Amino acid sequence: MNKSAQLLKDKVVAGGFCIGCGACAIGSAVMRIVETDEGLLQAQVGEPVSSPAPIREEMDLMTICPMSGVGDDETVLAKQLFGPDLEWNEHIGHHNAIRVGHVANQKDREGGSSGGITTWLLGEMLQRNMIDYVAHVIPNQLGGTGLFAFGISSSDADLARGRKSTYYPVEMSSILQTIRNTPGRYAITAVPCFSKALRLLMQQDPVLNDRIVFVVGTVCGHLKSRFFGEYLAWNQGVKPDQLQAIDFRTKIPGRSANEYAFTPNRDYTKAALNKSVFAANWEVSLFRYDACEFCDDVFAETADIVMGDAWIMPYQQDWRGNNIIVSRRAELSAVLEEGRVSGAIVLSNASIEDVVHSQVGGLRHRREGLAVRLAHLDQEGKWRPRKRVEASFTQVDDARKELYLRRTQLSRRSIETFRFARSVGSLTVFKVLISGPVFAYYLRRYGLKRAIRESAVLKMIRRLLRPNRIPFILHAQNKSALEGKPLAK
Repeated sequence: MNKSAQLLKDKVVAGGFCIGCGACAIGSAVMRIVETDEGLLQAQVGEPVSSPAPIREEMDLMTICPMSGVGDDETVLAKQLFGPDLEWNEHIGHHNAIRVGHVANQKDREGGSSGGITTWLLGEMLQRNMIDYVAHVIPNQLGGTGLFAFGISSSDADLARGRKSTYYPVEMSSILQTIRNTPGRYAITAVPCFSKALRLLMQQDPVLNDRIVFVVGTVCGHLKSRFFGEYLAWNQGVKPDQLQAIDFRTKIPGRSANEYAFTPNRDYTKAALNKSVFAANWEVSLFRYDACEFCDDVFAETADIVMGDAWIMPYQQDWRGNNIIVSRRAELSAVLEEGRVSGAIVLSNASIEDVVHSQVGGLRHRREGLAVRLAHLDQEGKWRPRKRVEASFTQVDDARKELYLRRTQLSRRSIETFRFARSVGSLTVFKVLISGPVFAYYLRRYGLKRAIRESAVLKMIRRLLRPNRIPFILHAQNKSALEGKPLAK
């Protein structure tokens, strides 16, 4: 085992900082990505095997790892990529253009997670011969246990497979090997840590550096264990071993954009509002990767362009969704502008304040909260990666400090508890065991009234007294779409 592989194992993986991106495993004889019994993808050092197309063995794996803190950080990488003269903001990174909007085609818009701009832009890049292929996350067609995986698309029809957000663990090693084996120009979609991993890997791999011509980023709150999707589906009567597919972002006519549903196994009779499920609120952070607690990038600062949800007024009121867009490449900004002029997309100018406000909670957790978590590890004498945020307990009061640390503990406990609940085949066991910590979090964060309102028991009573009408709305929507008829107001 080379020295960098040993360090990766002893520091990053053992410390809980591995995000399972797969950058270390591409072409490696000793590194591989495995799924743990906690539903997480993690790097593992194994016995040397014959690699199909090995990268130079002297490659420094710690330098490639986006979570090790050894390679260039996001600020340094972005300055190398976009130049020191491009406007920069401490929260969103470099920016050439900031926009908000959606595709004009309503079917395409309603079929996406937000405004449909990401899929539209990738399609335009293909049609304009800017790229030959798109590497993006799609429903898994390769077998195995995962519901999603990276795949390759080269047409609009193929692109439609990956038009929705997936809150599910995936890794890049297989698709990057495909890119190394197949000449062409690629765009690849990536959350912030994956984008950083790509940039670090491309510094050492000339083949990937030549072939990956655009990184299209996704605004990220955090990544989830496979258990998150299983938990949602189990609440609707689909047991973990029965889950074959899930739509995490089913839009609901008449609701606000952030009031979406999930649909297990493509069965709209089992669709339900995310907020109707106990503790599924993103803020509570159930089933979150530990590594996400030590990331300080929300807006994929190393990506050429980044898209997110325009969950700001007045756009949030439109159930069909809108995208916040931060472009860092003039050629991509030009494509957007030409699309606006042609009427293919509807765009408006947005401000830095708009973009920041759309993710203000995530930014606070990744900056202010990260300072607390780093200081906590330093206090305990544990190794942790170098970050752009300085470790500190002094930026917040004791109540806020406790809140940040409580979120980390709650996420870890949720994974451990769900693993046990799966083993005994009881969703009730999970809810009973996690109810106390969740109640304590809401009590500390918002007070008694909110804690009671978010309790598992009250949510269950509400669902019994007020049967969920969402499936009926979605059935009508789905049927109308199939028949080509407009949905009745």
